[in-house]
Amino acid sequence: MTEFSLTSHAITDGYDDQIVRLLRRMINLKNLALYLNTRRRVFIDRIHFDRMIFHRISQLNSFTFHISTTMSTYDTNQFLSANDIQNTFNDWKYSLVHCSVYYFANQLAVSHIYSTTAKRTCIPFVTKRFHRIPFQFVTDLKLYGTYSFEHHFFEWIARTFPLLKYFTLHNLTPQENERENDKQISSYLHLIKLDLMNTHIDYALQFLCHTNTYVPNLHTLMIQYEQLRTVTNNFTSDLTRNNCRQVKQLLTNELIEYPKDFDLYFPCLKK
Repeated sequence: MTEFSLTSHAITDGYDDQIVRLLRRMINLKNLALYLNTRRRVFIDRIHFDRMIFHRISQLNSFTFHISTTMSTYDTNQFLSANDIQNTFNDWKYSLVHCSVYYFANQLAVSHIYSTTAKRTCIPFVTKRFHRIPFQFVTDLKLYGTYSFEHHFFEWIARTFPLLKYFTLHNLTPQENERENDKQISSYLHLIKLDLMNTHIDYALQFLCHTNTYVPNLHTLMIQYEQLRTVTNNFTSDLTRNNCRQVKQLLTNELIEYPKDFDLYFPCLKK
């Protein structure tokens, strides 16, 4: 075998025991692509690739990858920065590599290492530390944060992930600044499913208010009912009407007793 590609959207604990062991047997491999979500005790860097894989695959010509690693910081002394990992890829003979690292307050950390030629379609555990390069193939994004996401950040998300269809946001920290009127509206032209179930109410207003965000094809909305009722002013506000008008599936955290204006606000909803 000279070519091998492996993609997994699920988090795996078997990277070292299964995937690395498999790759070490492919001694004739010339082209390799890996798109993985791993859980390990240490982050992956070039030193790992050199020691564990490349010395057994000496004929490798191309290596494209995007690997995210979740690590517990409870019992480790290794607190590598993005620059620490990035520096291990100096003089890397394959395509340019970017790295991001974020340490959460709950003793979890996430790293991403990815080549600029990567064609991954689903990226989990994205934080604000991502490099500002376009991800032309990504359609599914899960965004996490414990700090404020301001409007300009969502403008960057819209530009960086232009084909985004499925967007999950986890952030309970309120926004710090109101959007200025002269700022550009964020356009998510292909977004069909939006999950705001675990967010502060500010992000419900960020996406449902048409003066903030343009979502012309939003099909499925997941949101806490009280947040939805508040930002729509009990389903009467014109500011959020346009972005709710085309929704066909609404998933909330409780059973809804439809108020009198609800049907007019969601005329396409499948009940």
